[in-house]
Amino acid sequence: MDKHLKYKKNNDIWVIRPGKYINLDKLSGLSNEFGKPIKEYQISDFAKYLLSPQPIEVNQRLIGFEVHYQQSWLYNIKNKISRILPAKYQAQMDRPVYPPKSYIAKVPDPIPDLADKNFKAHIDNLNNKLLPYSIIIKQLKGLETSRISKILGICKDLAGNRSYLNIQGDIDSQTNYLNRNLLKNVGARLDMAHIADGLFDIRGFDFSKFNYRNIHRLIKFMKDGKSRYCVMGVKDQPQYWVKSSRLISYAQLLEQSLRADIRFKLSLNKCVAGKAKPQKLFFNNKLEIEYSAVHMPRIYQKAIETCALKHTDQDILLNLLPLMQIGISLNFIPDSDCGEHKLVTDIAVLHDLRALEPLKEKLPQLFAEIDKIAVISDAGKFYLLDSIRGYQNEK
Repeated sequence: MDKHLKYKKNNDIWVIRPGKYINLDKLSGLSNEFGKPIKEYQISDFAKYLLSPQPIEVNQRLIGFEVHYQQSWLYNIKNKISRILPAKYQAQMDRPVYPPKSYIAKVPDPIPDLADKNFKAHIDNLNNKLLPYSIIIKQLKGLETSRISKILGICKDLAGNRSYLNIQGDIDSQTNYLNRNLLKNVGARLDMAHIADGLFDIRGFDFSKFNYRNIHRLIKFMKDGKSRYCVMGVKDQPQYWVKSSRLISYAQLLEQSLRADIRFKLSLNKCVAGKAKPQKLFFNNKLEIEYSAVHMPRIYQKAIETCALKHTDQDILLNLLPLMQIGISLNFIPDSDCGEHKLVTDIAVLHDLRALEPLKEKLPQLFAEIDKIAVISDAGKFYLLDSIRGYQNEK
């Protein structure tokens, strides 16, 4: 049976499927550009979003603003001089005479999603009528715009994280934008879904439109001795080039997490079903979770009994477990009938099988047991070591 039939049954989310080598005749339009060997992968809509270098837009609540003031001509000269000085002197000379000032509204906790649309519209209408009387609107109208060089918006997402929002136009345009949108949800533009090393913002992907049937072609080929990847569009032409091969590894590790960690997969499926709001996806290769004989990962509890490990053998194993771990964490906010919007983090802890190499000679039976369940891909050979769930403000 096809391993992917389980996805087809319930529209379970998937990311990337194992690659296959193909002939150049399948890429008639670009045969001269692609160097052998050529490998083709099938990827989902979600993988296409994660790999794309295109900008994304996410909704955040505009809760305040930061005012940057015009500086004196003397400061501007010092600022230019500081750029050619050693770093330790730059900080001393780069201090503005008039530092930025932030204005943050006291934002109440969000109300629960209301089933009665008329009542919800009534509440929204009341909030809009009260908005002109809020303190932050009065602070905005009281600004001396002649002294201001720029204004940045301050946004807050559902998880409580804050970020800056660049507002286009002159000062009047920026204040008008803030006057219209303060304490409302606004669209913030990000350069791409991959916002930092191993960190993806997945709020820009419309999970409600995910369809397991949609398949896109990812092509891998060699050029100048390096692996290159592109996602194909119509007529065998590249739709976009993937910026880094590490993004492919992330996609493959995520796919393995979905297959191995049931809870992790169910959480993403909740996002597809509209029962949770996705936030961030993070790949952390510096996890180094330590275990003890009392708190041994579940996967090893049975293996220890099967292999009849001695205490000294368990110590050898425990020293190897923190090595070469990768944690794939998913942040999401499940829907709640009581209106509680608590951030949940699921972490699938994958372990690189290379970390267990010393067991080949010392504990060959144990190594063989783990080797059976490890899955190999271009990212390496990994197995699920642990599955962890945490909650925001958990004590």
